[in-house]
Amino acid sequence: MKKSILRASSALRAVAFIGAGATTAFIAATPAAAQQDYTRGSIEGRVTNEAGQPLSGATVTLRSNEQGFGRTVTAGADGRFQFNQLPTGSYTVTIRGSAGEIVNDPAVNVVAGKSSNFEYTAVAGNTGAVEGEATPEATAGGGGSIVVTGRRRQVNDLGSTTTGLSIDVARLVENVPVPRTQSGLILLAPGTNSGDAQFADCTDCVSFGGATIAENSYYVNGLNTTNFRTMVGNSLVPFEFYRTFDVRTGGWTAEFGRALGGVTSAVTKSGSNNFETGAVITYNPSWGYSHAPNTFLNTNGDLKQRNDNDFDENVTANFYASGAIIRDRLFFYGLFSPRYDRQDDTSVSGGFRFKSKSTTPFYGFKLDAIPIDGHRLEGTMWSDDRTIYTDYLPVDSDGVVTGASIGREKNRIGGKNWIGQYTGQFTDFFTLSLLYGRNNYRRQDVVSGSPVPILQSTLLGTLTTAPGSGVPIAPTDGKDRRTVYRADADVYVNALGRHHFRFGVDQENLESEENTFYTGDRIYRFTPTYIRTRTYLNQGGFESKQRAYYIQDSWDLFNERLNLNLGLRNDNYKNYSIEGIKFIEMKNQWAPRLGASFDVFGDKNTKINAFYGKYYLGVPTNTNIRLGGAETFYEQRFNYATGVSGAVFDPETGIPIGQGFDNNGAPLLGTVRAGSACPRSDLAQAPPARRSSLMVPQDRLTRLLLKI
Repeated sequence: MKKSILRASSALRAVAFIGAGATTAFIAATPAAAQQDYTRGSIEGRVTNEAGQPLSGATVTLRSNEQGFGRTVTAGADGRFQFNQLPTGSYTVTIRGSAGEIVNDPAVNVVAGKSSNFEYTAVAGNTGAVEGEATPEATAGGGGSIVVTGRRRQVNDLGSTTTGLSIDVARLVENVPVPRTQSGLILLAPGTNSGDAQFADCTDCVSFGGATIAENSYYVNGLNTTNFRTMVGNSLVPFEFYRTFDVRTGGWTAEFGRALGGVTSAVTKSGSNNFETGAVITYNPSWGYSHAPNTFLNTNGDLKQRNDNDFDENVTANFYASGAIIRDRLFFYGLFSPRYDRQDDTSVSGGFRFKSKSTTPFYGFKLDAIPIDGHRLEGTMWSDDRTIYTDYLPVDSDGVVTGASIGREKNRIGGKNWIGQYTGQFTDFFTLSLLYGRNNYRRQDVVSGSPVPILQSTLLGTLTTAPGSGVPIAPTDGKDRRTVYRADADVYVNALGRHHFRFGVDQENLESEENTFYTGDRIYRFTPTYIRTRTYLNQGGFESKQRAYYIQDSWDLFNERLNLNLGLRNDNYKNYSIEGIKFIEMKNQWAPRLGASFDVFGDKNTKINAFYGKYYLGVPTNTNIRLGGAETFYEQRFNYATGVSGAVFDPETGIPIGQGFDNNGAPLLGTVRAGSACPRSDLAQAPPARRSSLMVPQDRLTRLLLKI
């Protein structure tokens, strides 16, 4: 039946706030960015002579201390200059005036998503100490002594109303003991809290500003890695792969969308002219963890969860190498991370001790090419593919293992990710950035060996897994793929003040494949009066499309005492059913982003911010799968076979006395109870040969495994 198109308003949040900001160090608390993209930073400044007059027409040269590339601009009539779309790293700024004035600053650090703003005072051709610290990182590209000329004062980025943190990860871990996880970095930002650990897709997600953990967006080198099936969690990279990590908790400009809570943007490490190798190894022994107390089903002391014999251990080794393939032009960075994780725990009420182990390594690679100064190509690839094997060992009422594993669960998650990016500065006032990326995520959870049905019982007074049951999971073999196209441009104009226009478009094509069913075809449950059966099957491929346009103007007025950030974003969302029919369409979700900053004393050290914004969320593809798919769920109730009664059962197993089973381990059933007949003959209770057809054939399962 053809479904009509559903038009609906997506979830939105409108926020307004007022705040204040001041300059900070390697953890940059608000302001996080002024019109900067996901992966770049900028340097802006003003240069004057010792008499305080602007050095109009001064030549300003920028050179990377790590990769050697350079750019040159000319200071304007007011002495102002800017370098846009810069990769993270350390830079040297040299300024030469027409009368011989000179500034040399070898210690300018650029962090992604942040504008570094300075006021320089040039000296008349003499060398002298700068008022400001020159760090050893400044000479990362060449080494030797540091000679600094002129005076420098770092000032607030007046054009930013964004709140959050910009973190230089490498410098942070040298000074602050933090968990080496994504959530460990996010929780450094004010207004963030740990989320519920019970979500399967993300056990350590974070809530931003009171929003749910399913309302955030996550980016790595400009690629959206958010889990678009459920919106919970994202594709991860190892901690050692991070160079900078930007946490945006509010006030984001129009280029950011598809989130209501917060946005994170990570930039991975790159190579430099220096060849470097190293290793970082972490070990977390089980004896270093405290265990939760045992839990009980009732006041009689019947165990529910036995935790006193839990085991949790992991070892991760990170081996990296980086350097120049062609000095000043082509660089590489590679990371290989062998991992060992083991976790054992016991569910007495579930009837099993679970022993899980994973040894899948992580690997990542980044190439940076600078064919000519001002133009840059970047390629990033990483794999967070991971396979976890879990054995199910039966236990008694005390949680003691009573036999060998009844089956092994294979859980494969993650996948390969690819990013290609171009950034080009064509003039002092125009920069263009293009990005293409792919984010893959596998969702395979299958059982090895013969698929035995799941057996449950309520005859012991609580729901338990009966002996002889198959592994109690719903096997699935799904995968998600996101394909991203993005273009952004920056234009600087002087007209009734200074304008920085940023505008762009991005397109995300989302694909999900689903194939889920019950182990051994059905779940059987013994109750006092009948045997209940449940059947579930969901297969198919689904698509969604998301497109956005935006424009933002950062407008400086009144001799830079006031900045207005005026932005507008338009989001469009489309979701398609299993037949390829568009059943959700949300057009023209207009989202204004309006901010203002005022320099209170005119010294650029103290400012007041105000911001109003509206945000929208798309519909996750899990809705396509459940609402627009071919999902089948059916429950039937059967009488016990002749001579069998639910009132007479084994007090240890919860299985009725005399209950028979077929060769596949399924219980023999009596007649179907009134009102429980299945209208579909292909799903009704059938002989074992018919039931096996509901399982995915092994050859098809193999093809699905290989297709990714």
